[in-house]
Amino acid sequence: MKWLIRASAVLLILSCLVPLRASAQSGDASASELGFKVEPIEFATVDAQARIPFVLGKSLYADGTAPVVTVQIFNLLQEFVASPLAVQPLRGDTLPAVDLEYQIPGRYEVVWDGKDFAGADVANGVYFATITVDGLSRVVRMLVGK
Repeated sequence: MKWLIRASAVLLILSCLVPLRASAQSGDASASELGFKVEPIEFATVDAQARIPFVLGKSLYADGTAPVVTVQIFNLLQEFVASPLAVQPLRGDTLPAVDLEYQIPGRYEVVWDGKDFAGADVANGVYFATITVDGLSRVVRMLVGK
């Protein structure tokens, strides 16, 4: 039993050391092929928020419809943790970043306050933000430390 616990701990440590590449669900694709890109995540130490910026390219609007965007946060065990909030630029209100339509191409961001879906602070560790646009996803790794 002890060897199983040690093996799990080693795998956990190794998984943290291996860099995660952003990739699409249907294989590796560049930002131009997907029509969107995720920019480096910005952490605000004052209010303990992570800003997750992304850019929606013009190619996503070629068919005349607005792309549908969902952003979700998962822990290292791939369990759902939270949906960050999207700030609506014109109205200033916030909505969970789930199935939101963005009407024009450009740079947008969602904000995660470091809390789970129940409102409790998450533990220190590695978390993943999955940004899905019209069924194609990119995953970025975040390290939460308080």
